[in-house]
Amino acid sequence: MLLFSNEALPGQKEKQNFSWITFAVSELAYFFNRSNSSSQLEFLVVHRDKGTPLEGVDATLFEESYDYRQRTTTKKEIGHSKTGSDGLVRFASRQNSFSLRLEKNGDILSFSDRYYAYYAEEEEQEGIETHFFLDRAIYRPGQTIYFKGLVTSGKPRRGGVKILSNRKVTVTFKDVNNQEVATLGLTTNAYGSFQGSFTAPQGSLLGEMSLHSSLGDSWKSFLVEEYKRPRFEVMLEPMEGQPKLNDEVVVKGKAVMFAGNPVDGAKVAYRVVRETRFPWWPWWRGIAPFSPSMEIAQGETVTNALGVFSISFNALADPKVDKDQLPEFQFRVYADVVDVTGETHSAERLANLGYVSMRASLGASEWQDRSRPEAVRITTQNLDGQPVSVKGRAQLFALDAPNRLFLKRYWNSPDRPSIPEAAFRKDFPFFAYGKEDDPARWPQKSQVWEGPFDTGLSDSIPAPWANLAPGYYQLVASMEDGQGKRVEISALIKLYDSSEGKLPSGILMWDGFSKETAAPDEDVELWMASSYAPGSVYLEKERDGRILESRWVNVNQWEKHVFRVGEEDRGNIFFHLSYARHNRAFSVSPRLNVPWTNKQLHIEYQTFRDKLLPGQAEEWRLRITGPEGDRVAAELLTAMYDASLDQFSPNNWSLDLFPSDGFASRSWSPQQFSETGGVLYMPHKWPESMEKTYPKLNWFGLMMSESPRMYAAMAFRSNSLEAEDAPAMKRALVDSAAPPPPPPLLEEQQDLFCRPSCA
Repeated sequence: MLLFSNEALPGQKEKQNFSWITFAVSELAYFFNRSNSSSQLEFLVVHRDKGTPLEGVDATLFEESYDYRQRTTTKKEIGHSKTGSDGLVRFASRQNSFSLRLEKNGDILSFSDRYYAYYAEEEEQEGIETHFFLDRAIYRPGQTIYFKGLVTSGKPRRGGVKILSNRKVTVTFKDVNNQEVATLGLTTNAYGSFQGSFTAPQGSLLGEMSLHSSLGDSWKSFLVEEYKRPRFEVMLEPMEGQPKLNDEVVVKGKAVMFAGNPVDGAKVAYRVVRETRFPWWPWWRGIAPFSPSMEIAQGETVTNALGVFSISFNALADPKVDKDQLPEFQFRVYADVVDVTGETHSAERLANLGYVSMRASLGASEWQDRSRPEAVRITTQNLDGQPVSVKGRAQLFALDAPNRLFLKRYWNSPDRPSIPEAAFRKDFPFFAYGKEDDPARWPQKSQVWEGPFDTGLSDSIPAPWANLAPGYYQLVASMEDGQGKRVEISALIKLYDSSEGKLPSGILMWDGFSKETAAPDEDVELWMASSYAPGSVYLEKERDGRILESRWVNVNQWEKHVFRVGEEDRGNIFFHLSYARHNRAFSVSPRLNVPWTNKQLHIEYQTFRDKLLPGQAEEWRLRITGPEGDRVAAELLTAMYDASLDQFSPNNWSLDLFPSDGFASRSWSPQQFSETGGVLYMPHKWPESMEKTYPKLNWFGLMMSESPRMYAAMAFRSNSLEAEDAPAMKRALVDSAAPPPPPPLLEEQQDLFCRPSCA
């Protein structure tokens, strides 16, 4: 315990303010995880400074439960074991909360933190599921609802999905009240599918209805509504080029029938509202300046023979906003289009302009492999997000990075150092004394390359990574926008070499794959490297939520873990790397993508027509092949419907029979590697406060959250008041801008008021 006080405590007659904080001093540290079985809990015990596994550590598990009668928490020992050579210790899982105590050679690590065995792993069950497909998502009463279903069974995560052919299935049509409207008995074909139709009910409640399958308890919802089909839609196009503030800006729009023909001669009413935002405003400067919205233009126009119309306005900046704050002005354009039949549709779009008329960004990977460099992408756009062609120059600088390891603080560094630098570096060798751990503050040592770029010709910058030594670099791209304003962007690059096994300096631990995506029967390398010092890493492989293998790896500069991807790894696999060093713990779970390429079908059109006349007959020809272009037997589902219905409810089809894991199910969680707060005790006697009370109205249980007029009306309608009491209540509750003196109360009216003693 560390105790702080504004004066020495012993011998003091007057009580002083003081605070305290508790902490542990130990070489023991541990990670917590659940093992492959839901009945097991795992702890990984390591050396807090070196990160090596600790053998022979006494581990005691305590169960905690709350006694509601005694109103106390009881704690009892429920397990005891010793860690093995790998630092692991396992206990049976418990339903109540539990805590852990570690001890070795008098070194005790025990905290009041509790853990909960709230999760029980469930084995993936083999289930049946029906996948519904509808010809549209909204119907009118009396229209025919065409549907198709596909019945599958198996375990999707294990790739064991199969179709169910020649199976009886009952499809039930239910209305908005979930009441049965009709049923249909069907049988799946050789491809596991079935199809049928229902008629949307007439004269009943409209809304969301559904189809239900007897196989897999699956269902599909849709809408049954009375609606007027829209005939056309309105679109506003983004601005092109680099328009300037305070100049005339043109926003083009188009009104097109859903059949494809333009809407000619339609009236367009528009207005433009200016709004101000500050995208470059730093958080530490507080709230950005306020600039109210303002309508700067309005008017009318008409569409031409192609359905096109133009809205022109002066993009006036707010003169009250300082240019140096780099504001962006959003001109919100509203357009209402009315055709000759009176049908109206609207569109809205933001047109962004600023004193800097373009945005630029570098799509560079922070880690670049010198032996296999990736292209550095550069993107230049106007403020509306449209690409613009820009010429500029790129420069690459080698940074003068400190040749040492920095650990992240648990708290922010002070504005003013209170410890001399020599003493600080001696006591805290892995912390930055100032800002020397911030790459943005590292000075440029030398320029190693310079070259031009033109985004109109190429979207990449050809930096010569192969000729550079591993280290830290800064790539700077400079250009000018259409107004001659200089725009400069930069990116930090950490250059390594996988072929020679070299990293930049000051890296405690780094990991990567030789390839991000792999296929079965391919060899993949998992890289674990350090440019600081040799260290121990606990490595695990996970698939389908199960740990398949685990072992300790001694990482000395560069280690390769080579493994072959199997067919069972489809759906992605994960590797868990857990390690500790210098009172810091780390746990990462890189993912290797192994897609279901063996399940992919390739569809190509051999004949296709995208425009037809009404009533015209047409035939489309398609070719379906397997992953390697081989022949496959397949059933194809197609549908055609009015695209205007998507304005009410879009009709989307999706089928994902072989899902992929995006996140790991298992991971080691470091324990007791974080900052902790203290307790402030102020034993002062606060002065007694005086509470004043006044006579008040007896509201008979009514809440005082609304206006007195409303409660006055409620009180007059209440049967609990006698008729002769109502005038007095009315006089008491009347709105009084200039209140007259209150009349004397009759004796029978005294119960309307209550002294504080009876409130």
